[in-house]
Amino acid sequence: MIDLLRSALAWVAAHPQWTLAAVFLLILFIVAQLTESYAERFVGQFGWLLGAVAAGALLFALEPLQRWTRRVAEAAVPSTATTSTGGALDPREVYREAARIAWADGMLDRSERAILDGLASRLGLNVDETVRIEREASRA
Repeated sequence: MIDLLRSALAWVAAHPQWTLAAVFLLILFIVAQLTESYAERFVGQFGWLLGAVAAGALLFALEPLQRWTRRVAEAAVPSTATTSTGGALDPREVYREAARIAWADGMLDRSERAILDGLASRLGLNVDETVRIEREASRA
């Protein structure tokens, strides 16, 4: 069970956009199991009513759950790089730093080239910008 929970948490961390759905389903599963296990003892034939009330309460809790899962997902995998002052980083500055690190030994191998190309694509930089930035980085 613990391994299953670890796997689920790793998957959620890798897919932050699904965090809310995962938390919602986890809570729904727990409520369903508790209702099934204990409702018949305490409520008798109205166990289904307790289940419906629990599901309704979960729907009312959806907005706070959504805020919480957004914070968890953002903490696990930040969607925007920020500076220490909290402002968003300029994509050219991010690429410039990566190029400077890649060119630190005075040459660029194939794996570094692939990483820089992928980064440029993700940052939305055009070829002219990347060539200029790499030229500056190779001279530094």
